Amino acid sequence: MDVGDILSTRNIIMELQGITKQDVLYEFESIIQENTTLLDVPDVMESLMEREKLRSTAIGDRVAIPHCKHHTHNVHVFMGIHKQGVDFHSVDKKLVHLVFCCISPINSVNRNINTLSKLARLVKQTDIVEEMLSATDERDCLKRLRIVEQDLHLKER
Repeated sequence: MDVGDILSTRNIIMELQGITKQDVLYEFESIIQENTTLLDVPDVMESLMEREKLRSTAIGDRVAIPHCKHHTHNVHVFMGIHKQGVDFHSVDKKLVHLVFCCISPINSVNRNINTLSKLARLVKQTDIVEEMLSATDERDCLKRLRIVEQDLHLKER
């Protein structure tokens, strides 16, 4: 399953405003609450913050993938675009413009690793950041993401 199959327009924030990475992560709180059946959103937020304290989830190339595991049956992916960029303490020292927030089931290591690896491959092998920064709205964003994923599949064949 591709990221474009998991992500929905309801789970996209077109204009993240946070000044710090913590601010940005908390911007996801209401969208997680509104669009999932997660039982304990404050616990999810605490898990995301704790994970970020261990080591930055910025993977370079202007992207961060904050992630955690929770008591859920499905993988949930949320995406936010920060036009100005925010410091996530990335190893390449670049500001982060694209944030994929991933919440996976506690008891499903394979689904967690599979989703994170798909996101990382998407970032490293495509121009996803520029595509998302050019999107006009959530629908356009999701459409562009799916096209980039299709193009990546063709390249990998």
